[in-house]
Amino acid sequence: MTMVHRRSQSHVTFARFCWPLVFFSLLAQSNQQSLGSRTTEVRSTNTAAHGTVKSNPQDRLKYVWIRPGKFVMGCSPWPQTACEDDEKPAHEVTITRGFWLGQTEVTQAAYERVIGKNPSVFKGANLPVTSVTWYEAQTYCTKTDGRLPTEAEMEYAARAGTAGTPGDFKRIVKQITSGEFRSHDVATRKANPWGLYDMLENVSEWVADWYDPRYYEHSPATDPAGPSEPSRVRALATSICLTKRQSWIASLPDLPGPPRLCRSALPPTSSVGSTGFRCVVNSASLKLKD
Repeated sequence: MTMVHRRSQSHVTFARFCWPLVFFSLLAQSNQQSLGSRTTEVRSTNTAAHGTVKSNPQDRLKYVWIRPGKFVMGCSPWPQTACEDDEKPAHEVTITRGFWLGQTEVTQAAYERVIGKNPSVFKGANLPVTSVTWYEAQTYCTKTDGRLPTEAEMEYAARAGTAGTPGDFKRIVKQITSGEFRSHDVATRKANPWGLYDMLENVSEWVADWYDPRYYEHSPATDPAGPSEPSRVRALATSICLTKRQSWIASLPDLPGPPRLCRSALPPTSSVGSTGFRCVVNSASLKLKD
């Protein structure tokens, strides 16, 4: 489920909250870390078959090989009027190199194994870890010889070869609007066509990119990695947006149209109880095991 932050005219002040299937309070906390430089991409030249699943001995999570390809990023065709300006225009993107993406969100057990603590509000070994800042998510991925995925990589993997809105959209919306207001154990719902779990539900997820509401107007058609200039917020992966008529959250703006995919963002120092992440790992140096 998704909450929506209010925007200012030129940037996102508190952007949009992605709120997939979760009943958590906001736990925003501001760390005094510097923004630092943009994430260095860790790409794999692996030629594994699309959908191959291997495990990472460092965090004991599974990763799926995602092949290169093309997809239409941004506003889904139905209905065009329901899309917000930062989702336009819809545009074709080419992912030129495959990558190993976490099959699930990083679990609390994996995070505690690698980092040594568990900041999540609701505890459970197989629940996704939450309440982590962008910096903490990136630190975890680095320790497992990887990085955060780009916004384009995450949307490519979430759409999984489907045109428009992914096929499981209706099922997920039904669960969201039926009163399911907290996270669930990873890999307990149906995987998408590429074998990935919870790509549009459970918790929202950090990605590597800075956020720019007008980025789609000038983003490169090949391997977009987000704006080159830092902004106040980091992007979250595309998820499902609801209106306040479709959700229990009274503070949601009264957006037009049905539930839909949408973009979101948060300040990188925020640790929110509905936000987790997954990593892209470098198989060349990690030597993933079957």
